[in-house]
Amino acid sequence: MDLKLEFSFEARVLVSDSVLIGETPIGTQYMIPIIGGTFEGPDLKGTVLPIGADFLLDRRDGVSEVKATYTIETDDGHKIYVDNRGYYFAPKEVLDLLDRGEKVDPSLIYFRTTPIFRASAGKYSWLNRTIMVCAGEELRASSTIRLQFYKVK
Repeated sequence: MDLKLEFSFEARVLVSDSVLIGETPIGTQYMIPIIGGTFEGPDLKGTVLPIGADFLLDRRDGVSEVKATYTIETDDGHKIYVDNRGYYFAPKEVLDLLDRGEKVDPSLIYFRTTPIFRASAGKYSWLNRTIMVCAGEELRASSTIRLQFYKVK
């Protein structure tokens, strides 16, 4: 059985400065507030509400665990809860370039997640039973996270 990916939508999520929570037994915990954004694609379009955060854990092995929870609102008024989890990894030299505000080739960064959606009954209920994967890109200069969502077919 072959699996295929079909593009669903792209989100541009605006974030504010990270808040250091502190050291834990497995790494450094941060909270990054989600303050807005937009999304658009063949399946849905709307805004990212300023309700949510990414609880990022920088593990001791250099991998960051992403756990973002937020709410989106479609252009026709439906609110959808998003729980997006995955991994972010880049070699130290790439992270150093990003920290200096330099552009890097997105292929040098592994930023993949698997979102779960909770939508009310009706037009967008298909999200409740659809597996998606997401490819992310951090646009540090603009405090934006670009996410491309793909349905697994």
